[in-house]
This record gives sequence, structure tokens and C-alpha cells, in this order.
Amino acid sequence: MEGLSKCTQCHELGEEVKSSKCLDCHTEIKDLIENKRGYHASSEVTSKECFACHNEHHGRNFQIIRFDKDSFDHKKAGFD
Repeated sequence: MEGLSKCTQCHELGEEVKSSKCLDCHTEIKDLIENKRGYHASSEVTSKECFACHNEHHGRNFQIIRFDKDSFDHKKAGFD
């Protein structure tokens, strides 16, 4: 996904990335949301755009998923 020629795979020209574009590729997350399962289907997340938590343009080695597994409330993901 790197390089200027790839921009429009995620971006509509002149607009922010819409979650629908993310979910076109991240179908496993889309399926969970549609089936109301897991953290991404929680009210805490569904009211946000993907980029609110998963921003981009930080380079290949950027950790796009960051959370403290010890303090994360696993009930939000459907796992006690």
C-alpha cells in the first residue's frame, strides 16, 4: 500500500478515509461488526471511524494496534 500511486485505494480524492473503504479489505472485521460480535461491534467503537483509532502514514514498522492487554476490558470483545 506504499507509494503515491496507491493513495486512491484508501482515499477518495480530497476526503478522509471512510470506514467503508477499510472494511472493503478488512472483511474479517466487517463480518464481526455485521454479526454484532467482538470489540469492533461495541457501541464504543461503532460510533467512530476506523482512523480514529487506527491512523496511518507512520511508516511500515508502525504499530497500528496499541493497547495494554493487562488493562483492556476483555468483556467488550466478548471474552471474559
